[in-house]
Amino acid sequence: MGVSEFVMNHEVAIRLVFFFGILLIMALWEFVTPRRRLTVSKTLR
Repeated sequence: MGVSEFVMNHEVAIRLVFFFGILLIMALWEFVTPRRRLTVSKTLR
């Protein structure tokens, strides 16, 4: 089984892994370095 056959057989799984992986990376990035400082803490909101 070649690489192209593997990709064709698992295309949906590969797309979902990339989508959720990038989503997770961006969420962690926003959590670590938000664009602006919070004026009220998250617990008080």
